[in-house]
Amino acid sequence: MVSTRLVSLFTAIATITAFASVLPSNAQVPENRLLLASQMDFGRNLGFYLDFENAQPGVNACKLSTLKLILGVADGTHWQFTAANPGWQPGLPYHAVATITPNGAKLVLNGSLVGTSTGGYKLVKAPLIFNHVPSWAHAPTDYSVNVNLITVQSVVNHHIRQVKIDLGSRHIPAGLRVFSPDATVTKQWQAFTEGTITINVTFTITRAESLKNISPLIDKFGQNIYASWPGKVKTTQQLLASQKYEDRKLARMPIVPHRDKFGGTTNLGWHLAPTGYFRTVEHAGRWWLITPLGNPCYYVGVCSAPQLWFDSTPVVGRQWMFQDLPPRVGKYAQAWSGQQWGSTGSFYNFNIANMIRKYGTNWQQRASAQAASRLKHWGFCGAGKWSSAVPGVPWFPVLGYAGVPTLVRHPDVWNPSVRAALVASLKNQITPMLHDPYVVGWSIGNEFDEIFTTAEITQILAKPEDTPARKALLSWALDHIYHGNAQAMANAWGAPQGSSTIPETPVPPASDVEKMRRYCASYYYKFLYTTVKSIDPNHLYFGFWLAVGWWQNPSDWSLIAPWCDVIGYDFYNRHFANAEFNQLITQTKKPILCGEFSFPPIWANRGFGAYPTNAKDEADAGRLYARYVKEACANPYSVGDLWFEYRDEPLTGRGPGSGDDIIYGEHYAFGVVDVTDRPKWALVERMRVANGATARWHSKARIVTGRR
Repeated sequence: MVSTRLVSLFTAIATITAFASVLPSNAQVPENRLLLASQMDFGRNLGFYLDFENAQPGVNACKLSTLKLILGVADGTHWQFTAANPGWQPGLPYHAVATITPNGAKLVLNGSLVGTSTGGYKLVKAPLIFNHVPSWAHAPTDYSVNVNLITVQSVVNHHIRQVKIDLGSRHIPAGLRVFSPDATVTKQWQAFTEGTITINVTFTITRAESLKNISPLIDKFGQNIYASWPGKVKTTQQLLASQKYEDRKLARMPIVPHRDKFGGTTNLGWHLAPTGYFRTVEHAGRWWLITPLGNPCYYVGVCSAPQLWFDSTPVVGRQWMFQDLPPRVGKYAQAWSGQQWGSTGSFYNFNIANMIRKYGTNWQQRASAQAASRLKHWGFCGAGKWSSAVPGVPWFPVLGYAGVPTLVRHPDVWNPSVRAALVASLKNQITPMLHDPYVVGWSIGNEFDEIFTTAEITQILAKPEDTPARKALLSWALDHIYHGNAQAMANAWGAPQGSSTIPETPVPPASDVEKMRRYCASYYYKFLYTTVKSIDPNHLYFGFWLAVGWWQNPSDWSLIAPWCDVIGYDFYNRHFANAEFNQLITQTKKPILCGEFSFPPIWANRGFGAYPTNAKDEADAGRLYARYVKEACANPYSVGDLWFEYRDEPLTGRGPGSGDDIIYGEHYAFGVVDVTDRPKWALVERMRVANGATARWHSKARIVTGRR
């Protein structure tokens, strides 16, 4: 599933979370941030932002007295910051003006200069994001910032580029507003590369409502009580009636013709010998998946489908937030659990409760069968990552490291006992599905967790001298960086001149750390690939779903490329690729498959979080989906795309956590079905049209090599 994001080269999502990871307070103190206007790549020292920042040690809400207004400007090498804390007065109108020039920046508040910084700026090509609260920085506050108007203007030689966002006319009930609905606004806008950039913001600050005074906030179906929209479920009878409506809708959606049971297309004019497993082939200059029956396939799927047990929300410490939580025993017992994300406590799953209401005692079987039917009628080839096995539905199992110790972030595969444990774990997971034709392929882990970082290398070097990974790194560095010159290596790593002994806690040059990082990653990825292939030579291997831009640096793409059959990756972006990503794809010349992308709608009247790749509504999400998939099909290396995900996340967060925070973890409307297990028809109807055209679109993609 989606994880908290880090350094980005390409997307606004990763850009914002890069910002989080760089600042040390993120790991120590709960934060609250409101990005008023942001166009940046923090890790690459590019762009600018104006935001409110606050942090509060312990579990108390962030205080108004510690709230800071901060202007950050980057010049490609480093950031310059200007901060203001004037002693905020609730109810007082404020007007902030940030001015950024090639010589420096200044911040003015209500006509008074409150700070300056020196230096120029270097811009980044990225969306301009307004009024965004990052998922990692929504700690509770004892105040509320009410933004009215934001204007960003770029001026050079009397030429003007301007974008204006008016938020002042929105009247949202307090019980809905605390979820920050419809907060983020994203605009495709670019300042001039020189001249003056001005950010104008008008806002007021009020004391926050006590959550307990406006609770309960969530009704028995998992919906915001203060929210109102056509079709909101208010009774169980209404929920049951939705099934009859869906049956009629699906009856008018015939299954895409000329497809085999694995999603392969049978009328493209070519066919290969069946092997009983998915594989890849380059045909007529374009890469394709080939189904077990030998038919070409451009694979479109949905992650976590039907996955009945995902997305429970923490209850401990905030029972008062929920209107009607049923007993832990009896009819809804299965909706309760005591552990999620490795955290113990008490968790409740509104999805399960609603499926019990809708499908009855055999809800698991009926819900799984319904998901399989939906995917077929909606034109999908099958399920995606994080899914559960359903007979007759292709899927992508994600393997883990059950029972295998980690050294820092990864198992020490230079340690024979750890290697053996890892091999045994993978074998135990793969063997039950070894001959399953509906398994498209294996992957191990996910996104940034599988990246080797420079910090990890430094920590390995600080381990005891007999640590196998440490010994392997030292030996490799001596042979490949210093060509056997132990004294030169020791001196470069902090030993006294003339010594050839490596210090207990060495401090190698950054260039050495990066070279060791790449060696370590390559060795590790090769070990995983060869291990999986030795256990199962028939199924494909997709690597670890590298998140584009959320890495140590772009070399991570080329590090995994040799050690997978298809480069599995995730890319939350408004378009399939850009120039930088296309360059990486072309350089590696391997088939690729996008494991996660999404355009979750923003609903001011429902209470979901605002994801940076948000859509205006369901129909807009469907439009963006069709565009993304069509662009993907036009790439000759792309063999499929997986939408994240099947169900919406809970409004109060998918956890983990405990206490009285209103949100723990993500709370986005990613789903193709909502919390009441009802399809988002305006979305899926547009998805279906695009899905039916994928094979035709891909067969017209530009040619890679002209080879046939």
